Amino acid sequence: MDPPSLRSDKPLIDRLLINGRILTMDPAQPEVESLATKDSRIVFAGSNQAAEHLAGVAGEVVDLRGRTVLPGFIDAHIHFLEYGLSLTQLDLTGARSIEEMVQKIAEKASGTRAGMWLRCWGYDDNKLAERRHPTRWDLDKATENHPVLLKHVSGHMSVLNSKAIELAGISRDTPDPQGGRVDRNPDTGEPSGLLLETAQDLIQAALPKYSLDEMCEGLRLASEKAAQYGITSIHDPGIDAEQFKAYQRALESGRLKTRAYLMIKHESLPSFESTNVVTGLGDEWLRIGPVKIFADGSLIGRTAAMFEPFENEPGNAGMPTWTQEQLDAAVEEAHSKGFQLAVHAIGDRGISMVLDAFGKALKKIPRRDHRHRIEHCGVLNAQLMGRIA
Repeated sequence: MDPPSLRSDKPLIDRLLINGRILTMDPAQPEVESLATKDSRIVFAGSNQAAEHLAGVAGEVVDLRGRTVLPGFIDAHIHFLEYGLSLTQLDLTGARSIEEMVQKIAEKASGTRAGMWLRCWGYDDNKLAERRHPTRWDLDKATENHPVLLKHVSGHMSVLNSKAIELAGISRDTPDPQGGRVDRNPDTGEPSGLLLETAQDLIQAALPKYSLDEMCEGLRLASEKAAQYGITSIHDPGIDAEQFKAYQRALESGRLKTRAYLMIKHESLPSFESTNVVTGLGDEWLRIGPVKIFADGSLIGRTAAMFEPFENEPGNAGMPTWTQEQLDAAVEEAHSKGFQLAVHAIGDRGISMVLDAFGKALKKIPRRDHRHRIEHCGVLNAQLMGRIA
């Protein structure tokens, strides 16, 4: 592609692309050679011949020399803010053994003041030589002077070292929360450090909160990465009131470069009620989306709610986050207030529970064009597909 030709006079259009294979997604005109923009809006799409008169009034002319141009991608499920914050943490996605992770955490700890939290993310037990999760005792080999939080690549599990477990107040007597599990040594009953699903909430009180500026920086980093992959719009599945403020501030300061459709965490809904927000409020850059609810866990953690047990685990059919009655009440609450709903459900039992809840809410309070959705919707059978259709 030739470097763009720049013009010094005041342009009528900002940029003109020529000699390209530009896919429009318009059935009436699916592919064009040229495209012109003004103030971030497409003002012309057509043939090179039809665009000839625009070359003289364009601030920039780009000769694509046959290259393909696509519309920006929409990522309909990405924990965008969380991803941006992870870019400031110790990245262990490439680690292939527990020993390698311990070494990298130890190196990070050596340059970090004692007592400071070490946040790490991205490990995948399926890709580790040991084919297991690390334990608190593994992480203690890296440092006993820093609390360590190691997040699984799925986000559905975390591992703590002994220092972090102490600060969180987790012990052998800590009960498993509804929809989660504290993994324990089978011989002693002591927590192994692995927290699954909602058990990860046990660490939140001890974990330092990110400031607004730190979250804005995370959104800047995430926006830069999104642009590299051609992603121009995202749906962030689960934010609270402080995170919403971060999105607003990042947009106002020019750090958010990606259009965002924000899902409100169900547990954070009371924080938004005084502002009378509802699905659809906002503009093209920042808009309130659905209320996000979790109905079950994950396949990778074998916590998705299933009708049948997981292979080689006869006693494990996953774990619903709610009872059916609780899920029904949560769905009806958001539905009755005019919100779209987005419910995380992966296992077939979890999906069935969500469909039951949707059906009850719609029967009690009919709404047209509610656009309720199931996030992931992983394990399906013919009956469930028929209900969805």
